[in-house]
Amino acid sequence: MSSDAITKAGIPITADLIPSTEWSALKKGASVGDFLMPCCRTPAIPKTSVRGVQFFAHLSDECETAPETQWHIEGKAAVGSATVDWPDRRS
Repeated sequence: MSSDAITKAGIPITADLIPSTEWSALKKGASVGDFLMPCCRTPAIPKTSVRGVQFFAHLSDECETAPETQWHIEGKAAVGSATVDWPDRRS
């Protein structure tokens, strides 16, 4: 999620600076590739959160240039340290 993107013409755009009526029209008229994420140049999709925050999201779920989040690291550690008590199936 980012408030910034780049148009296919290379012009920077900031979501929260666009009036909401224009943002709604932009979202309706946008095609994949019209906007790019500044971090990795993959397609950006204009969206509005449930709280009304305007932002750009990666077309795919994950940015290839982003480091692992703290939740991903903690989740991997939890899975790696988990023990499983398997039922004894010999009976």
